[in-house]
Amino acid sequence: MKLNHILGEHFILFKPKDIVSGDFYWATCVNQWLIVTVTDCTGHGVPGAFMSMLAVSFLNEIVRKKEVTNAAMVLNHLRFSVIEAIKQSGKEGEQKDGMDMSLAVINTKTKQCQWTGANNPLWIIKNTARNKEYTDIADIVEEIKPDKMPVAIHVKMNDFTNHEIQLYEGDKLFLFSDGYPDQFGGANNKKFKYSTFKKLIAETSALSMKEQGEQIKMALDKWMNYEEKKYEQIDDITVIGLKI
Repeated sequence: MKLNHILGEHFILFKPKDIVSGDFYWATCVNQWLIVTVTDCTGHGVPGAFMSMLAVSFLNEIVRKKEVTNAAMVLNHLRFSVIEAIKQSGKEGEQKDGMDMSLAVINTKTKQCQWTGANNPLWIIKNTARNKEYTDIADIVEEIKPDKMPVAIHVKMNDFTNHEIQLYEGDKLFLFSDGYPDQFGGANNKKFKYSTFKKLIAETSALSMKEQGEQIKMALDKWMNYEEKKYEQIDDITVIGLKI
């Protein structure tokens, strides 16, 4: 099934640091449920890509074969699979491989959304938000905060939180890794920052998804190629915008 058919109106900005990536995006449909994730695995290049392949294989097993469609349960199952596969014990000095994720499960009939996050948030712009007046345009972006733990063995191993949100036609969701806001550039070799990224998302939110994606890519290119300065990409970058 083609991604356009699964996701509907959307954009994807996917910019690996190397030939292969530790970031990946994944989407599927199970009955009336649309499941979509942006995932940031430890590292980039070959080590990150290995973790990505492992995660995609586990997601196919958990969601497509076992038909787990509770967002938090997907991450709970995935964490168990990762720990078992790479034999994590939590011992001091052990490799801390794992992944940060933003995962949404949307009922395509009722527009009810479940979301869960491991270190990475979800941003939502409700269709009605643009009709209100705000002191700062970035305030139209509603943020749902993630659990502060990765999909891996960790000092904190609670179940992931399953957030439930009623969405409506025209609402927009944004899932992303930390690569975009953490990218250095501009006049003073600074990070782009989450606050600037949120404002950019807000300022371009009235555009079509395709046009918004183009504007976000152009802003990144400008940031990394500021006047005579060219900045090296420091991490994999992935952003998905999805219109309900």
